[in-house]
Amino acid sequence: MKEIDKLIEEARKKNKKEIFIKGHVVLENEYVEALAKMQMSGTAFRILLAVMRLTLGEGKHFTEIKDEELMEMTGMGIENEE
Repeated sequence: MKEIDKLIEEARKKNKKEIFIKGHVVLENEYVEALAKMQMSGTAFRILLAVMRLTLGEGKHFTEIKDEELMEMTGMGIENEE
């Protein structure tokens, strides 16, 4: 059994409704299935993944995310109007 599987199993044994393992994004299958059915652009999906990483991947429900963090994680830039 992989280390991540052990951590998830331990969390489930403790009857935790939500599983947060710092450094990992853990999603229940129903959420993954719902995401797979969503119609969204590639850009929106990249932003969603970055937000999930910066919240769930750090064991948080929410956090302040700066534009610069999203730009760095997604490789996207903001076009400046002059």
